[in-house]
Parts: sequence; C-alpha cells; structure tokens
Amino acid sequence: MYNPDKISDTEDGVFGINQLYDKAQGILDKDAINPMEFDDTYKDVAGDMELVAKLELKFANNMANEPEAIRSAMKKGKILEAIIHEQGELAEWFGENATTIVPSRYDDVVNGVDNIVEFREERQTASYLALAIDVVAGTHVREKINRIKKEIEEGHLTEIKYFKSDLLHIKGKKTNVPRVVIGAEQKNVDELMRGWFLGNKQVLANHFIQIAILKEIRMQLVAFAKYAREKGGERGEEIASIYEHSLETINEIIRSKRDLDIDRDEAENDAVFQSIKANLEHM
Repeated sequence: MYNPDKISDTEDGVFGINQLYDKAQGILDKDAINPMEFDDTYKDVAGDMELVAKLELKFANNMANEPEAIRSAMKKGKILEAIIHEQGELAEWFGENATTIVPSRYDDVVNGVDNIVEFREERQTASYLALAIDVVAGTHVREKINRIKKEIEEGHLTEIKYFKSDLLHIKGKKTNVPRVVIGAEQKNVDELMRGWFLGNKQVLANHFIQIAILKEIRMQLVAFAKYAREKGGERGEEIASIYEHSLETINEIIRSKRDLDIDRDEAENDAVFQSIKANLEHM
C-alpha cells in the first residue's frame, strides 16, 4: 500500500517526506529572521504578523484539497530550502564567501523570498541574491519567472522588509535585491534527501545539484539583465547593472568548482534546469 510518508528503506531505517519536512521546518523556523526584533524600526509589525497568519491559514486550507502528489512536492520544496540553506554554507555550495539567510515568514509569504544569499566582498561590502526555490518543472517555474519580469518592467527589484546582516551590521528594509528561481526535479531532490537523512557529507558536498543551481542562476542573471535593458524603462540600465554585478560573483564561484568530482552533464539534464532554460529562451 502507498505510504506518503515513506520514501525508501535504507540500512539505517526508513526516511520519509513527513519526517524530513518536520526537520526542515524546524531548521528554517529556528534560523528565520524574527520580525519582532524590528519593533523599534516599524510600527506595523503586529499587523504584518496577522497578515502572515491569515495567508498561511488560507494556504493550508487550499493544500488540504490538493492531490497527494502536489502536497508531496510542496514538502519537498521546503526540504530543499532547508538543504540549500544548510549546505550553502557547510558545503560551500555558493562559494567560501557566501552566507545563507532565512528571511522572515512575512518576506517569504508576502514577497516570495525563500532564501537570501549574502556574498562577502572586499572592503566589508556585500551583494545579495533573493532565491525563489521550486522543485516542480513547468507552470510553477514560469509563474515565478513572470513575476521577476513584471518587477523589472515596473522598474523595481525585490524588497525584503525585515532584513539584517551581521556582516554589515544593518537592520531594516533591503531594496533592489535581484531575484532568481532555483530548484531541482523531484528525483534529484530525493537523492539529496537520502544523503541528508543519512548525514552523508560526501554526497551533499559533491552533489551535482550545486552546479545545476549555480548555472540556473547564471542563465537568469544574463537573461534578466538583457530584459531590463529592453523592458525596464528609465531604470532599465540600473537594474541590468545590478544583475550583472551578481553575474561576476557567480561566474567566479563556478570556476572555483572546476576540480570537484561532479557530473556536470547530469546537472543540466535536471527537469527544472531545463524548464528555467526554456522559459528564458522564450522571454
């Protein structure tokens, strides 16, 4: 009989979606920026939290009516968020100078930011990428890319209301953060989940998905810079420059991983990678 909580048996026991989802949610909740720390910055923190509660309740009710496959994919997306957040630093998926930041629930739910990557630069400066994570190829990727295009057309980039950086010692609103969509197909997420469950650092450190993610980001930085110049209006050149600044950083990280024993062809065969590529080619 099908058991939605059971993915596979291993020598170390059974691991499943619900078990790892709870672990992932615990990590993300613990590390997320807490809006209550901003009560000296904003007067509407309580109102924002009420809005988040309403939206989360609506989402939970909607998900309860979805097929099991959709609920499973949603949980895998959350697990992937946690793995990327954790391994982004532990295994240096985004390079040795990167820090992953879990945004507040407000910025996740309202602004669509699943994770933030902070790249430390010379002279105590930093650049940022807002990550929207997807594990389903097709319409979900297209919708998220269309959101980015709309932001560019309207002359603005992603806003993170509740933001703080230990590196730069800043707290408050962060604007003009370039957004990208990253993800992996469910088969590849299952591999990561298995390695995560077993605590297999080698599997996580050398998994090809890190190359797929970096290349997904690179494709989008190039495409959105071009799109900004064509459709971004008065701010088009400025927005394009913001995307291209991040491009230099990502290219350097990809170069730094040349000696890793990773199947780079497998990275580009991922269905989400291919979906992102196809959507960018038809912008």
